[in-house]
Amino acid sequence: MHKSVTIINSFPRTILYVVLAVLLVVTSISLWSSHKAAKAERHIRYVGILNKSDWYVRAKKSNDSFWSDPYYYYDGTNISGHYATFVKPVFDKSGRLACVCGADMTFEWLSKELGRIDKEIKQDALLNMYKIDDAEFYTVIINDDGSSIAYPEGKKVSLTSELTLKDLSEKKSGVVDMVVNGVPSTVYYGPIEYVDWFAAIVVT
Repeated sequence: MHKSVTIINSFPRTILYVVLAVLLVVTSISLWSSHKAAKAERHIRYVGILNKSDWYVRAKKSNDSFWSDPYYYYDGTNISGHYATFVKPVFDKSGRLACVCGADMTFEWLSKELGRIDKEIKQDALLNMYKIDDAEFYTVIINDDGSSIAYPEGKKVSLTSELTLKDLSEKKSGVVDMVVNGVPSTVYYGPIEYVDWFAAIVVT
């Protein structure tokens, strides 16, 4: 035991530090490699899930951009909400699918934008020059089933008449007199290009 201590004490300190440093680097590389391998495995599993997603499969088959159907996303954070996703397939020079890109839009954001646009129109002197009465209006976005997906707070609209639903199914514009939230109103609606939605102006 005493002899071993003597050997270590006589061993050059510089070489001892180098050996310790090498051991530390080797250990770090081993841990890093294990972490990267686990991360890569998780990534492969995640990509495998994405490749089977409805939006990915649809983009791959259609070779065209599209908006998803409205859906509700919840993860317990402040980004939970009602969404629609714009999906676009991207191809390389040879025409092969390179990737599928997507961008999310919340209907909460869209509702605020509609309110902002309505406010600007109501305050525009030129647009209101020929206004003949004190009628009020607001804008909503209607899905092709007649339900509202974006609207001012407390002003949800549902188009339920047979003739109106027929217009929606055929992507036609129209007008209908109806009671909206207890108020007699006239609703003008028309299709929005590239999506199964309609812009509707409710005049009260």
